[in-house]
Amino acid sequence: MAQDTQTAQQGLSIDDTLNKSDFGHFVNENKKPILISFAIAVVLVIAISFIKYQKDQSHTKRLNDVYSLNQTIFTPFLDGKLKTDEYISKFNTISDDLLAVETIVPLIMQSADKLAQENQLEAATTQLRKVVKSIGEKHNLAFFMQVQLAALYEDLGKFDEALKTYETLATSSTKGDMQGKIYLDLARMYQKNSMTDKAIQNYEFVISNYKDTEYARLAKLYLEQMK
Repeated sequence: MAQDTQTAQQGLSIDDTLNKSDFGHFVNENKKPILISFAIAVVLVIAISFIKYQKDQSHTKRLNDVYSLNQTIFTPFLDGKLKTDEYISKFNTISDDLLAVETIVPLIMQSADKLAQENQLEAATTQLRKVVKSIGEKHNLAFFMQVQLAALYEDLGKFDEALKTYETLATSSTKGDMQGKIYLDLARMYQKNSMTDKAIQNYEFVISNYKDTEYARLAKLYLEQMK
């Protein structure tokens, strides 16, 4: 009983400490799927993709089709003018060909976020998985959707699925500035899956390789919690 009380106090202390910073508060609220920090990167990738396919007439037609979907499905849903069950039904009619168009990704991510806010987590994960499959797991934009998926899996308590997703993300070449966070989240999932040695190894990796960052500070806090 004393040990349980001490553990609970340690957990509370960690949460209190994390909540003292904006990033720490984000970690505690980490289950929210949309990661605002990805917005610029997503826009840049989309812009490059758009230029690349400008001369492709078939792709231009698909871009027009996506625009139509935005006007008839995504924007009405995000604005609260389309009921959730209607949105889900309409989404299921979208062809895999259109789901592979890069410009649809931000719309899907925003809509998945809204679904999650409405506690429609399974629907959100199903849609994101479908788009990742259509666009290809190696596509740059798939990285952002997989980060969102990992957070959703964690929300659902599917820590094994979240772990697999973070392991995939850790081997991705798209990590960029998010690399420290990916390894921190990977360590958290190892910890939640009772893989203590790997959790410690990854926390220490973050501390050693991302010194003087918020990621390293949080890794130290999690390590202290484990002791």
